[in-house]
Amino acid sequence: LSDSWTSWQLAKETLEKKFRDAKKRTEASHVVVVYLSVHGISDESGTPCLLLPNSDPLNSESWIPLSEVLSCFKSPDLSSSVHKLLILDSSRMTSNWHLGVLYNTFSDHLKNLIENVVTQDDVPGLVVLNSAGPGEMGWSSPELSHSVFGHYLFEGLRGEADQAKEGG
Repeated sequence: LSDSWTSWQLAKETLEKKFRDAKKRTEASHVVVVYLSVHGISDESGTPCLLLPNSDPLNSESWIPLSEVLSCFKSPDLSSSVHKLLILDSSRMTSNWHLGVLYNTFSDHLKNLIENVVTQDDVPGLVVLNSAGPGEMGWSSPELSHSVFGHYLFEGLRGEADQAKEGG
């Protein structure tokens, strides 16, 4: 876990710096990929939020509304011609009785939020990929040192998806 994601202020500064650094690289590739592996949860009003390591899980005021993260993609350092991919590995908690979560609606509310932010807030070229859909759970794997989704995502990005496998 990156130290910069212990608070939203540090995380936002890090994203903004990464986008400034990416400005030169995106001139050639026109692509920015951001992967976030944090718990997702919806607040009382159904707003999808992220729980950072220092968030108080019992106080939704300390959670980061995902809309704030998405608004960072409106950075002037990312032109409208840049394709933006946000990969969320945030669906590993379908319920948590200790937090009073009988059913986590994060994935359920995600689609509406994304549609509203991309169209209303005008974030052209933004695509959001979540590790699980409504009612699904992203599985953790201590053996893989990642979530199962994250492990295979990284393998694919390293080129493993391009390799022919025996019997496949």
